[in-house]
Amino acid sequence: MKAWCWKQKINENCMFITNGKNLGTGLLTLPTKFIGGLESSFVLVILAIALQAPSTTLAAGPSTSSSDAKSPTGLDTPVPDLVSQYPSPPVAAGLVENADWPKNRYAKCRAQPSMACLFEQVSENLPYDSPDGLAHRNGFSLTALALGIPEWARKTYLLDTNSNYNRYSWLAEPTSLLARAEWALGLNTEAQLSTKQAFDIAFTKRTGTSTSTYLNDMESVLPLFLAGDSPVSADNAISYFKFAEAEHVPNAFRILENAGIAQARHGDIQEALRLADALSADANEDAISVTSLRVLKNKKPDIYTSVILALAEGRLDRGDAAAAREALSELEQGEPNFLKESQLAARPGVLYARLGETDKAVGAVKNITRPHFQSGMDDVAVALCKANRYDAGQALAEKIIELEKAMGLKRVSFITKAKLAKIAFFCGNPKKAKTDFVEALTEANGFHCSTDSCTREYRDIKNMKLDVLATGWLEPIWQRGRFEDPLISLKIAVQRAEQGDASAALARLDDLAAIYPGNHGDGFPHLFVLAKAQVFAALGRNSEMETELATARSIAVNYDHHRRRARGLLEVAETLLKLKQTDKAQTYAMEAANELANNMSTGQGQFVYSTPGDEGIVKLLAQTGADADALNTAWSFLEPDRHGQLGGQKQARQRVLAEIALAQFKQEPNTQLLDAISKIGSLSDRLSSWLQALTIAATPENEEGQDFVKSALRGEMQKLADSLKASMKPSDRRQAIHSIATLLQADTLVLDEAQKLKTIGTLAESARAMTESQYGAKALCELAYTAHAIRQRALASAWFEEAKNRADKKYYSYSYPIEESPLGACAYWAKTAGNTELADMFVAELLKPLPEKLDNIHSQIHTLLNVAIAYAEYEKGEVFWAEYGR
Repeated sequence: MKAWCWKQKINENCMFITNGKNLGTGLLTLPTKFIGGLESSFVLVILAIALQAPSTTLAAGPSTSSSDAKSPTGLDTPVPDLVSQYPSPPVAAGLVENADWPKNRYAKCRAQPSMACLFEQVSENLPYDSPDGLAHRNGFSLTALALGIPEWARKTYLLDTNSNYNRYSWLAEPTSLLARAEWALGLNTEAQLSTKQAFDIAFTKRTGTSTSTYLNDMESVLPLFLAGDSPVSADNAISYFKFAEAEHVPNAFRILENAGIAQARHGDIQEALRLADALSADANEDAISVTSLRVLKNKKPDIYTSVILALAEGRLDRGDAAAAREALSELEQGEPNFLKESQLAARPGVLYARLGETDKAVGAVKNITRPHFQSGMDDVAVALCKANRYDAGQALAEKIIELEKAMGLKRVSFITKAKLAKIAFFCGNPKKAKTDFVEALTEANGFHCSTDSCTREYRDIKNMKLDVLATGWLEPIWQRGRFEDPLISLKIAVQRAEQGDASAALARLDDLAAIYPGNHGDGFPHLFVLAKAQVFAALGRNSEMETELATARSIAVNYDHHRRRARGLLEVAETLLKLKQTDKAQTYAMEAANELANNMSTGQGQFVYSTPGDEGIVKLLAQTGADADALNTAWSFLEPDRHGQLGGQKQARQRVLAEIALAQFKQEPNTQLLDAISKIGSLSDRLSSWLQALTIAATPENEEGQDFVKSALRGEMQKLADSLKASMKPSDRRQAIHSIATLLQADTLVLDEAQKLKTIGTLAESARAMTESQYGAKALCELAYTAHAIRQRALASAWFEEAKNRADKKYYSYSYPIEESPLGACAYWAKTAGNTELADMFVAELLKPLPEKLDNIHSQIHTLLNVAIAYAEYEKGEVFWAEYGR
């Protein structure tokens, strides 16, 4: 028997191998540091004794007797053993390094990289002992499927019987990925078993399982409806849908959508039509009123209170006090939720004061007894003083002091002093207010914190300027101070312009642009542009104002995350409303609402836990007089899994109808069938369907069909600039750009040079706007190749150079753990264009983050995985992730 000790720095344990077989890690676990300090002959004696032990004590898993034998299944199919494939060297007097040792194989791969060796390194080193490890394994498997190398996805699942795939067997995603790999490899029997297992996990009631878990499970099995040789029947799909609906899973309708598409692609039109009908069954568009929302009051009391308050605030802002009172009356039914001690108490207090019901305003905050709930009480006091109830306003100021004293403070903090100064300003004592503001700001400037837990204090100090800003007195906060906040500085500049000094405000914005050239603070890029638009409006420079508003929208709709896109659209809408562009503001607010609703099904449970600020959409719609839209949006927040999905459900039905039309078009070249495609709302989905139709029509006997589809695609190009202005996921935008680019590359539509240049320029503008994600740089690189293909070599060179300056940036993804660099895709497009020198440069940059040694795999696996993904894109071509749910 031959034995040798394989010292792995990855886990600092010896792996024992006898006759080429792995006997387990961690056996007679001897830290390598300890072994390294012993004589090698002594180590070999220990190994010899250890190898005398019965093999059962060394086995990595439980032994299986002959009586336990079972017939082989897909899971028993042999997979190359990552350890035993290497021969065991003979025992020598000293251990001699072998080229096949893991550290040496990694060093060789790092020096001479390839997709195969990098994937091997990832698969060998994927951690098994944490949820993060599971995420990386799933991400690796998904990438393998997307790249068309499903054997790696299957190998990842089968690699280790003690992996997270087994520890997390109650999650559907690992088994779903295995099933998809098996279908792709033609292992149909095994795939059927794995598919059934994944569906059983996803659509079986489990005690204590959260809605978000059911959502993740549903999303992970959705691709299985489109896989395999036998689609899920309409009966089973409807049964799965009803289960998900009963568990309040957002966008459960996607089960019906994918099942319907699969039936259409397999030619069963009747089953597909049945599923399309099921998608329309729940699209109830009955008018909704404030009263009809009352049934949801106890289901989500905080969200209900928040959206009804937003409705009342919006109605009062537009001058309809009676309608605002109606909304408040709904909150007063039974025991008002806002009378409980909470942060919500201040908002109704302000509303009551504005309506002249000052006693109710005082009563709204009467139950606040703890300091951390006092936020907003100063706004109620100000509202009372504006309603000429100075006594009540001063009384609330005293209560704020009492609450702070209850914390054990010997004197009023400078943060509270600023709030009290604001109250004094509006309660008839502006001179004292100004003195107190200056004292508070001076004291704050000297604030120092000796710990790392002072985030809230620093934020409160920055927000002190908002208290000063509310009074309109800009003198003490105009100069930038120690606690400068770029977002607050924008507000100060806008207010300076509104007070008549727009030139100074514009100069201030120019200074801020130099100081904060990037994204400082959430939303700074679009908020900076909106501030500039408002200053231009004050200067009467309307053309420049419109340009800035268009730029702000472009920035907002290209944010990487749907919540940021929705928030950005809402803030653009709020600015438009200030500038009296009411109709456009209303349109943008509805886009924000749709952005939230249409992206519920992304595994993040968007509407399951509504976030503060979402109710601002309801408020703005009410401000513009769009009460019906405001009420429908409020309903979406309260019943996201039902009403919130109706818009998406309509589009899902349209996609099924388009697939049915394509299936019928294959049998009957009737171009009228293709009208269903033109009704698809998503640009990327619509283009994808037209390209399918073009493929179907590509026969000599169907020239009419080819001409019709090409005409439709030319129509898409004519309105491309407007279509790309819509809000969409970056992966969908990337897919749309790619679809048009492929038409230009192949000269499918036979456009003249001017048309090609106009189209490719529009695509490049949209690509540049994607500043937050990898897709912008990737799109620019493909467009550089496209320019090369249409013989615009100077343009190709300039765009490759532009992409080079963006491609080596670190991009973060909301689709963790996949955060690949765009350098790999850019190297592929440069290589395809024949520019091997540039491709080599991209690859060299791509490989720089690889660690020199794998000595801390838990922190290094993320880098290793994403370098491997990007390198695979260089070898095999860019992955278009929209199809894979990213």
